[in-house]
Amino acid sequence: MLMFLLASALLADQPAPGQNLLPNPGFEAGLASWSVIGEAPGVSLDTVVRRGGGQSLRLSLPPEGYEDGFVAARQMLTFDPPLTGALRVAGWARAEDARVAQNFCIYVDAWHDDGTPLWGQNAVWPGGTHEWRRVVHEFIPTRPIARMEVFAMLRRASGTVWFDELEVCRAPLDWLEFDPRLGLYGGQSLSLDALLSRPAAWSARLTDGAAVLATAEGRGAAVGLEWRGGGGETGAAGGGGGGGVG
Repeated sequence: MLMFLLASALLADQPAPGQNLLPNPGFEAGLASWSVIGEAPGVSLDTVVRRGGGQSLRLSLPPEGYEDGFVAARQMLTFDPPLTGALRVAGWARAEDARVAQNFCIYVDAWHDDGTPLWGQNAVWPGGTHEWRRVVHEFIPTRPIARMEVFAMLRRASGTVWFDELEVCRAPLDWLEFDPRLGLYGGQSLSLDALLSRPAAWSARLTDGAAVLATAEGRGAAVGLEWRGGGGETGAAGGGGGGGVG
């Protein structure tokens, strides 16, 4: 059986995948780094209802808020150098009698390095009443991201929601596409085209378990490897993130 192994190195000028770039993401330092839209009791810290740590962010709107209410905590993030590759917005939220006409979410507006906008990259929760749920939204910008405006938001809604352990990061390395083609060059041969979720310096190796059949290396999100065949019994190609991802 053929095995495909991939290892990658981090781009030196980029944060590590999974490294949270959002200051005070769990509100343990109160509202430090956050600015508030709305007033108490619509925006407050809650030391009783919390997912982790000592407190969470509590947002609340009265019944008439369903028409035009808006409460949020907001941060503006700047990235120098701009972020490349797939990005992740995630967090935990809880709801009590939340009736939502527009937004119960982590709402993100972003700007590319050329100043063009990328609006509304949102991690969205349902309304109603529910315990803590984690929601993840990943997206791939067409250009590097230089700035983000991040909101924990309740807009045109009523009821109460809580946010905790929010996250903005470069998404960990994963496969977006993986296309192995056996026999493309006749006999026992293989051509592989794959796409990673972010640019990386990578090396790829094809083995039959006993010997290395082909190797390739490169830099970027596109991965390619070819093997034009040889002796030995082979089977279907296997794909996976073997090797370490730094």
